[in-house]
Amino acid sequence: MNNGAVISSYTPYQDNNEVSLWACAGVDLVSQESIMKGYPNQKFMTKRDLTREEAAMIIYNLIQWNK
Repeated sequence: MNNGAVISSYTPYQDNNEVSLWACAGVDLVSQESIMKGYPNQKFMTKRDLTREEAAMIIYNLIQWNK
């Protein structure tokens, strides 16, 4: 998305199979652009609720990415 970059079809998360088909492109994009980085155990954890801290970090990363 950044300057027309191509979204990779690969996301380096161990739980890729848990990502809904409709969300795969979004997960790839936010990972590629470092807006979201997943968890230290190499999982994206799609079924987990975000904490306020995690939501704030996503908003911060989006603002930095948009500059």
